Amino acid sequence: MRNPGQGPGIIVKVTSGKKGGKSAEEDIEVIRSNQVWQIDHTRLDNLLADEKGDLACSVWITAVIDTWSGCVMGYHLSFGSAGSHEVALALRHAILPKHYDPEFQLKEEWEVCGLPEYIVTDRAKEFKSAHLKHIASNLGIKLRLRLYTEQGGIVERLFLELKTEFAALILGFKGGSLKERPENAEKYACVVFEDYDRKLVQHFVDHHNKHLYPRAENQTRLMRWKAGLLGGQPKRPASERELDLCLMKTTTRNVEERGCINFEKLVYTASLSREEDGHWRYDKRANFLKDYEGKEVLIRYNPTNIVYVLVYTVEENGQPSEFLGTIRARDLEEERLSLKEWKDRKAQIRREGKGIDQSSILAQQRNLYVSSVETAKTLKGRRKKENNRITKRSEHSDRVVQLFPPNISSADTLPDAIPDGEAAPSTEAPSEDLQSTPKPPKIQAKPALYVVSDWDEFVEDRW
Repeated sequence: MRNPGQGPGIIVKVTSGKKGGKSAEEDIEVIRSNQVWQIDHTRLDNLLADEKGDLACSVWITAVIDTWSGCVMGYHLSFGSAGSHEVALALRHAILPKHYDPEFQLKEEWEVCGLPEYIVTDRAKEFKSAHLKHIASNLGIKLRLRLYTEQGGIVERLFLELKTEFAALILGFKGGSLKERPENAEKYACVVFEDYDRKLVQHFVDHHNKHLYPRAENQTRLMRWKAGLLGGQPKRPASERELDLCLMKTTTRNVEERGCINFEKLVYTASLSREEDGHWRYDKRANFLKDYEGKEVLIRYNPTNIVYVLVYTVEENGQPSEFLGTIRARDLEEERLSLKEWKDRKAQIRREGKGIDQSSILAQQRNLYVSSVETAKTLKGRRKKENNRITKRSEHSDRVVQLFPPNISSADTLPDAIPDGEAAPSTEAPSEDLQSTPKPPKIQAKPALYVVSDWDEFVEDRW
């Protein structure tokens, strides 16, 4: 039942929600488009499947509604419960002009866009986060909280419409409760996330926004939004860079050689340029991160498409970060890939890798290791033998003859002197002795290898 004191106009009772004192209450009279936007989220009642047809899960939607016209301004789908980042992404989608490829098969264009004056939400913690307050402050938007739950009826009507006119007509409908769940709902889940997203866009553009506005005759929601614009044109940000704060941000990354950055097991590079044939080629001149190699940068990305990543400088000494440029994943051929899809691919690769028999690879590596150890032992033994052979005493070391040794006179080397007048003793032995004594065989001595005059000097210089 409508409050009888409200009258024919639209009045939203809100509060600033400030702490440390009584928060200011305010009555906002909605009289034009893009004056008051309301944001809320809920879980959609459809079970989705992955690329192989296995059961995945249902998704959450964060929707942005214009209070004056009832048009859906933007939305964001997530597999987990919505937080401040999902709210920021939905807000970014609502503000920017929306262009979709022919594969979405839209009959009309999604024309609604612009900056709002107020954003009204409930009292959930994600709507009171510092992240959302920072975005609203930079864009000049006023954040307000609903004073009464009934003030969010326009968003709740959209969620009821999605349940009865959209989710109930798609396979995999599970209902909002166990009482509403059909039998074997998991059996009929066959719609993947991409198809579900396309169907949802078709519903918003060709059905909801083109539907008649309940409070006006012969006027659709889109017609009412266009007629309620101040000046006939929506207020837009100066550039898309002002909305980069709405993107999810990651930790800092180091810029590697040739302007490459590693993120989510993907290599992003700035050294790419598109050729006339539409393919990406390596281009050294396109590397805008050349001066940042070895330094840290900040990257922001949209989880619905991680093919492209935005690069910023790191905030230092209170100075805000500056936009440097956009880098692309080097090894991805497609132009659109969500973070959820990429994580599913990596999980599938890991599962397939565990099922491969790697015993032959292990045996080969073990044989290589054993053979390397044996080779090392053999080489070590050969070196040890060679060292022993070199350092071993030579067999000719005894043959070294020393001429003119010091401290010995030449007379000592000659026979004893024979006095004058005496005959020298005969050295011939009697014949009997010669016959009885066997003559020893002659042994030919080997020539000396070295002839040195000073043995000590030789040892000191040569050895």
